[in-house]
Amino acid sequence: AAMWKSLLAGACAGITYGAPGVWNWLKPNMPKNPMGGEGFLEGVPCQRAILLPGANDFSFAKRFLEENGYTLLTGAQEVLAKYETEVRAAHAGEDLILFVPTNAPLFLHGDWSAYKATAIDLETHESTGVDIFQEGDVTRIGMHPFYADALILLKRR
Repeated sequence: AAMWKSLLAGACAGITYGAPGVWNWLKPNMPKNPMGGEGFLEGVPCQRAILLPGANDFSFAKRFLEENGYTLLTGAQEVLAKYETEVRAAHAGEDLILFVPTNAPLFLHGDWSAYKATAIDLETHESTGVDIFQEGDVTRIGMHPFYADALILLKRR
């Protein structure tokens, strides 16, 4: 969740994966790190750390951004008509990317009916279409079928 929140807020100086065995490149039979691990914890070897779920999350994010040609994300919290503190939004050119930490309908200011909405499950990377409903000056995006964190991608039709 923190990675997507950072990316969609417009992180442009970079973000890192914080598994201790990755950032200190701990390997078996290495001399003990005088800095220790996480204060008092020993890190896991880097060969194991890069297999932890967070590493896969980062590689998926890179692949998703590259495959869609997204090189610049601009935070767009102002489009959210509800759940502004829980959901993150960013423009990627004409597209809009939303990070949702749970399954809930989303409400956006303005008319987004010319867009197609796709939900992407951040655990399995499965995707499916999501309905868009125009309700006055607010657009409602229907609930996705996934159980946890998801991206909602809005692309102009």
